[in-house]
Amino acid sequence: MVRDRDEDSGKYTQEYDDDEFIEAIENLGMPSTKQVSDEVGCSYTLAYHRLNILLEKDRVQRLDIGNSFAWKTN
Repeated sequence: MVRDRDEDSGKYTQEYDDDEFIEAIENLGMPSTKQVSDEVGCSYTLAYHRLNILLEKDRVQRLDIGNSFAWKTN
């Protein structure tokens, strides 16, 4: 897979938009990280990383349930 680079910064562009993760959460209710990754079509690691970025931006909330997380939008 060839990824595009931003013309100004030279950094790779994001393959998945933040809104894709938000929509996945809204479509699934209070999904686990694995469910979000399946819905978006990305790896678990990428979903976990991006969801935590959205958490820092206060766009989602993380609920600790046993040994896993559930996510919901703000």
